[in-house]
Amino acid sequence: RLLKFKLIATKTKAKISYFCLKLPNSMLKTDSIIANYTINGDKLELPSLVYQGKFSESKITLCDLASLDNSLKGFKTPFYFSSSFSGTSTSSRIKDIKIQSPLHSFKLQANGALSYWKGHFRWNAGVETLTISSDFISMIAKNFGQKLNLPKEISRLGNLKYHGEIGGFDKNLSIKGVLATDAGRANLTLSKRGTTFMGHVETATIRLDRILAD
Repeated sequence: RLLKFKLIATKTKAKISYFCLKLPNSMLKTDSIIANYTINGDKLELPSLVYQGKFSESKITLCDLASLDNSLKGFKTPFYFSSSFSGTSTSSRIKDIKIQSPLHSFKLQANGALSYWKGHFRWNAGVETLTISSDFISMIAKNFGQKLNLPKEISRLGNLKYHGEIGGFDKNLSIKGVLATDAGRANLTLSKRGTTFMGHVETATIRLDRILAD
């Protein structure tokens, strides 16, 4: 395990360079993180805070986090990711994020934003590509199946590919996009408001007999 970085800070600006965190099977690196702010006396004026940064090519292996959740100990496949971001004291913007596993069994390319203001949490993500292989789904089912209560029909979809929008406000959720599977293609428009679910799913090309058959 190793943690190292260089920090230069004044009363108006701070810069973290050469950040590197190493775990047995993971490594997190940033090129730099820069923050500008105003300090009044010895107090940081939060409304003045703005920051930006970038994660260069990094690697996370979930089994390194098994001390937080024992079910992660079976995840020994690394995920490689990079991202650039910016924000203020109440909001963050992910300009781009790329995550993929070896052999591309899982791949995500997206952007998004989140904010917290007056007790309300809001977020949205534009998913350019989300690809999940059938083998990756099987691994999720094996390690998290009971915890997530995954229905067996999920494994019958085969390889998955999604692109579209996902967003949320407090406990509300909305999804709009296109889901392509080995069993066919579906256009999704779904929402959750409190305990109420609403949605429209076009499944004209989905082979329901493959998904539902016992």
